This record gives sequence, C-alpha cells and structure tokens, in this order.
Amino acid sequence: MLLDLWPTILSPPSLYNRFQEEGRKKMAGIGSAGVDVLLAFVGLNDANRNALRDQVFPTVASMRGFTYADLKDTSREYARRTVADGRIVFTRITLARLLGMIRWVQDS
Repeated sequence: MLLDLWPTILSPPSLYNRFQEEGRKKMAGIGSAGVDVLLAFVGLNDANRNALRDQVFPTVASMRGFTYADLKDTSREYARRTVADGRIVFTRITLARLLGMIRWVQDS
C-alpha cells in the first residue's frame, strides 16, 4: 500500500517545487537586516557591508536576478572609486563567497 503511494507523494518534481516555493516565501520575508547578516558571513567589514546593502543589495529579492557578470561589473566599479567615494577592493575569495551567497539565495 505504501509503495503504491510512493510515486504520487514523494515524486522529485513535486517535492522540488514545493521546497522551492517555501524557500521563496521565507526569503521574501528577509529585509535589509537579513542582507546584513548574509554579507557578514561573506566576510565584509561594517563599512563595506553597509555600502553594499544600501547601494547594491537592499533586499534579498534583489539578489535573485544578479549574475556573475553583474558581480564582476560591481566589483570593478567599486575598485575604480577613490577611498573618499567608498572604494572596496574585493579579493578572489570574497568574490567567490559573494557569488556562492547569491547562488544560494537564487536556489532557495
């Protein structure tokens, strides 16, 4: 009896869609404070974290459409700035962590 129900209850596409929908609902509720926590896990200091949160990632939803090319453009744009204008130089590991975080948000 249980084996008869197995394909309908736990089919991978329906499970995947259900978890994806639940993840989107949870991520939509995360505001700028949640973005601050995510950027802290990446390893940015307070000033850089605040700049990215205010100018690039105001909400978690803003990370959904972000691509690797967008991340490269953003890092180049921040590197070209002067220190007085808020220069941020991203290391390779920081860029990799940011990309991982963005992909994690997109997968949730």
